Amino acid sequence: MKKGFGQRSAWEKHLQGQAVSTAPVMLRSRPARRNQPTRPSKNAYLAQLVSSANAVLQLDAAVPDRQEFPMLAVPKPRMSVRDKFAPRACVRRYRAFGDELRLRGAKLPLNYRIEFHFPMPNSWPESIKVQMDGKPKMTRPDGSNLIKAVEDHLVPKDETLFKGTFEKYWSRTPRIVITKGEKGSQS
Repeated sequence: MKKGFGQRSAWEKHLQGQAVSTAPVMLRSRPARRNQPTRPSKNAYLAQLVSSANAVLQLDAAVPDRQEFPMLAVPKPRMSVRDKFAPRACVRRYRAFGDELRLRGAKLPLNYRIEFHFPMPNSWPESIKVQMDGKPKMTRPDGSNLIKAVEDHLVPKDETLFKGTFEKYWSRTPRIVITKGEKGSQS
């Protein structure tokens, strides 16, 4: 049993039958909170939550059902602090990709499906290109990094997105196709 001056040590002494002083125990007080705004009531918070959800749904209704952009998709690279002032080539490509997406007017719906079409290498013979056109692309780049790149450039607050899928295909021409996902059941 360790020695101390808190309530627990006094209780342990009492259980062992030792004399306990009746002097009040000094407890440390917490520092006062400074300049913190009061929290809104639960009803006000819920009303704000409902109004912001309705506003986001109205913005989503304005997004076209299908958007197609003839451009090569670039995955999001792993970045370091140095890339802020001396960006590597992959970071410059990533930023240029985002600028081009925004300039073309791309919008990402809350429930989306993205198809990434990648060009076939020029080194492939024509017979292989004919066979592979429209087939799934099972090689790099990683699909999750492609989605991250699109989401980071088109959506300022990622938490509003609730469902997203992607598909990668071989194609004659590179392009990105963004479509609205099917409506799920809402309770």
